[in-house]
Amino acid sequence: MPGRFWQRLLMGVFGAATAIAAALAAWLLFFGPRFDAAGITINPRARVHPERPYELVVWEETILIPWAPKTHGEVVAEAIAAFQERWPNARVSYSLLEPGEARRQLAAAVAAGRPPDVYGTTRGIVLHPSHQIPAEPYLPAARRGEPPVFNPAAVAGMARDGIVWGWPRAFWWEVWLADAALLERGGVSVDRLLTQGWTWDEVLDFAKRASALVERPLALDTLSMATLAHLILNAGAPGDPSPQNPLGWSEESLMRVGRFLAALRQQGAFPPDPADAARSRVERLLTGRTAVIGPVGPHLAHAVLQRKPGSYLLVPVPHHPSSAEAAPMEPGGYFVFRQDPYQGDDHTRLAMELAGWLAARTESWLAETLGLLPARADTWHAWQGAAPLDDRSRAFLADYLQQAPIRDGQVAEELDALAARVAPHWHAFWAQNPSPEQFAAGLWRTLQPAPPGAPAAQRQ
Repeated sequence: MPGRFWQRLLMGVFGAATAIAAALAAWLLFFGPRFDAAGITINPRARVHPERPYELVVWEETILIPWAPKTHGEVVAEAIAAFQERWPNARVSYSLLEPGEARRQLAAAVAAGRPPDVYGTTRGIVLHPSHQIPAEPYLPAARRGEPPVFNPAAVAGMARDGIVWGWPRAFWWEVWLADAALLERGGVSVDRLLTQGWTWDEVLDFAKRASALVERPLALDTLSMATLAHLILNAGAPGDPSPQNPLGWSEESLMRVGRFLAALRQQGAFPPDPADAARSRVERLLTGRTAVIGPVGPHLAHAVLQRKPGSYLLVPVPHHPSSAEAAPMEPGGYFVFRQDPYQGDDHTRLAMELAGWLAARTESWLAETLGLLPARADTWHAWQGAAPLDDRSRAFLADYLQQAPIRDGQVAEELDALAARVAPHWHAFWAQNPSPEQFAAGLWRTLQPAPPGAPAAQRQ
């Protein structure tokens, strides 16, 4: 009899514990952490129903890598096929679109309440909060004692106003490219340059000495807004970001950049025609008529590095002597949207699963064929062994990534608006030769908000 008593007691305790666990699971599922997305309260732990059919639509900005054994479309198709094996009740369709056209179509689809479930960018973020679902509640957390799943700079690159909107994938990088032998002959220690960077003063000193070795020491794409943006990033005088000035430029940083470029121009370091420099810089480097070109991204760098392996090397964007170098790198990613009417928390959960799945699998392709730097720790080893770069370039980029600034992502629409206002001043700097002070003052006025009710032209 006593044995039965204890047996019943243990069964009762076990039953109570089971009931409590079930109740706790139900509470976490239905009353756990929820979040608001433009007025819709969403449960990120919603269960994906195995019997319910799901229709998911993916739009992605296409990436062309001519030498890759698989095209972007083939990689995405294989990833989706594997996803549908895992979720057989999900039907996924996808489209690859030219980036500019894709973002225009996305804006129109959001306005109509019918955006795709998942949208992939080549680089940077898209932001349409009315129908966009933050990814942050769905991102995986690192296990105890293990490194973070994502590079912190990649997560920051998908964030805006403290909210992580997308699933990050590989970093796009833009650096300068140099003739290694000409750098050494010009008095630059390559090893020191790759590990410690170089300052604007060191560039000026190199340009002076290299003028006896080459026709023009530097051939920069001075028509590109990237050249200006990268130098300002390394000017050591940051301002506060705002809608009118999303990169946080300051008048002091503009002044510093203007003085640096004016000093190089006075030395005759650049080809006199900016359009010619932009057009002919690769040919000048390959024929020994210039020592350094920039900025270059992965496609152009690959074309030059493969021409004469070991002859050319990637080098950092120079920085102001008062500033630590900042790497101009930017992750792309995948973003999830809802439609009108809202299709449910389970549909959103599955769309998030798909976004994370695509981010992981396309990142491997980008890292191993184009040399983009992985945002995920799991892809890092594959990049080190398979990226189409020489050992010196891989080591430099891996170290350079550690300098990537931890800052909010750059929204394409804001950058386009900024470029439209800045470009006339930037082109006038090369065509009309204003003083650095005039250049900085004029451009800074352009970046200031217009008085209420004033036309936009008043900022010019």
